[in-house]
Amino acid sequence: MKLKIVSDGKVDSIRNMAPEMNDRICKMDNGYMLATIIRELQAQLDTDQEKVDALIEQHGGELKQLIEQATEKRNRIIKRIFEEIENFGWYKRLPYVRASVQALKQKAYKECGIDG
Repeated sequence: MKLKIVSDGKVDSIRNMAPEMNDRICKMDNGYMLATIIRELQAQLDTDQEKVDALIEQHGGELKQLIEQATEKRNRIIKRIFEEIENFGWYKRLPYVRASVQALKQKAYKECGIDG
């Protein structure tokens, strides 16, 4: 929401608001106007939060399942990447490469909660 303030401190115009609110708010003094705007925004946020809560309650099981599936897929990909790296000849021949890859693997597994 953008407010345009003129030199006497009164609100000249309020953009992005319903026209019926525009007339009402422009007639208010600044302090009362701000309090009214805050109350109306809070009411809108409360309404939006109720909608979000209802959607989560309605679709929460599906969301949880999708998150679990995505996590499992990510973990399989990470495991597969490290399996492929460990199959390279230079991985097997060079101990310092092996140590670096193992450190990276441990960190990735720990951050992703992968057992192994």
